[in-house]
Amino acid sequence: MLPVYVCEDDPAARTHVADVIEKYILIESLDMRLQPATANPQDILEGITKERTRGIYFLDIDLSADMNGFDLAKEIRRIDARGFIIFITTHGELAFETFKYKIEAMDYILKDEPQQIPSRIRQCLMSINERMLTGDRGETEYFTIRQPDEIRYMKLDDIIYFETSAAKHKVLLVTEHSCLEFFDNLKSIEERVGGSFIRCHRSFLIHKRHIVTVNYKDSTVLMTNGKQCLLSRSGKKELLTMYQ
Repeated sequence: MLPVYVCEDDPAARTHVADVIEKYILIESLDMRLQPATANPQDILEGITKERTRGIYFLDIDLSADMNGFDLAKEIRRIDARGFIIFITTHGELAFETFKYKIEAMDYILKDEPQQIPSRIRQCLMSINERMLTGDRGETEYFTIRQPDEIRYMKLDDIIYFETSAAKHKVLLVTEHSCLEFFDNLKSIEERVGGSFIRCHRSFLIHKRHIVTVNYKDSTVLMTNGKQCLLSRSGKKELLTMYQ
């Protein structure tokens, strides 16, 4: 049973979000349980440290506390690397900050659109439920990133490509909603991820299922996130073989 946490400093908003979550857990018979909603980020951290299980987190950004929602999400990621984080906030302009903090938020719900909040919450809960019933079963493959202060688990199917970083001895892992930088090299990663990925260039290791188009004339590969990855001569040969 997945615990669901709410951290919101506005009492009315906190009650509303908690009531919506509780309603849909009941209506949809979801295998989830709502934890006591709170305005204190430390309550969340203490709760997940005690639970030590994967959770769902609905967080405001402005918390009027010693840390904001982004800081809290980053701490949550240290404890629960595979948890589901959803921001509910008035600050739509801060959506891209999730990349800066490397949070991998599942959704970003705006309080400025109150009529959409219940349906967006339901969509998140139903999506999580579906992932737990299907895609997140034991046979799902994950890529593990070990860092000094945390271990991250990324579903292989969610990874669009790996790219060598401008920083020495580092690699970028790119998904639809995040970009993570860590110490490693593409040769080592290629050996770990198996046949789902192709080394299209010395600087790129791309996931086959995320390829949109291959432009042999311009020597580029268009990926599902809109990124054009470079294509080497050997990469062209491998892709030609794959699509024959």
